[in-house]
Amino acid sequence: MRSKSSICLLGLIGLALRSFAAVPQEPMEIGAEPQFFVDDYVVDNRWSLKPKTEEVVRVFHPAKKDKRNPLIVGGCGYASVVHEADTGVFKMWYQTHIRGADDDKSQYGIAYAESKDGLAWTRPELGLYEWKGTKANNIVWRGSADFRASGQQILQLPADARRGGVICTRQIHWPGGKLLVNADAHAGELKVRVSGDRRKPLPGFDYSDCQPFTGDSVAHEVKWGGKSADELKGQVIRLEFQLKDADLYTFRAAPGK
Repeated sequence: MRSKSSICLLGLIGLALRSFAAVPQEPMEIGAEPQFFVDDYVVDNRWSLKPKTEEVVRVFHPAKKDKRNPLIVGGCGYASVVHEADTGVFKMWYQTHIRGADDDKSQYGIAYAESKDGLAWTRPELGLYEWKGTKANNIVWRGSADFRASGQQILQLPADARRGGVICTRQIHWPGGKLLVNADAHAGELKVRVSGDRRKPLPGFDYSDCQPFTGDSVAHEVKWGGKSADELKGQVIRLEFQLKDADLYTFRAAPGK
């Protein structure tokens, strides 16, 4: 069972903070890894209270990598950073994981680091959880794919928007396989629309075609009538998640399953 206090703590961090992560190159290659929502790395637009169907073309100039990068070596991803004005300290929470024999055996963790200038980071030994055989680490939460390891990266609609909202991803190069979502929609519903690079819904993959999800699952397969996301292998797509009284944790592709 997921910890309500943990969800509130890191869930609010994920919603309230602006990520300093570089804008990813599109279309994104996501493989079979769970896509978290601790920052907007994979998100193009969120909290729209009605679907957007107009064509959108976005152009980004590539960022220049600083010679001091990477600031944290190894196992750092999906970082969220806050600067405390009263202390002048930068605080970072980021995802790390230990890859297992398959996705269900992987171990996920949320780690903490802090900095005085945003460039030189220290990872304090907190002694909270065992990780890689020792508690001498900076892990503040851990879990596995079987037990909603992504619970802290919740995309939870604000109370005044519970009637409905939309989260649209960036362009994704779909690797094939089922679309699995880690979500809690027992009090409402979740639907997914698949659109092209300019937000045009793909035939047979609109909200009206999607089988509504009204349960609570860490690996629910989204289907559209008799269609599966596996039919979209190799295509560049966007996923548009429509939530009504529902919470979204992660999504991932499950090739070959």
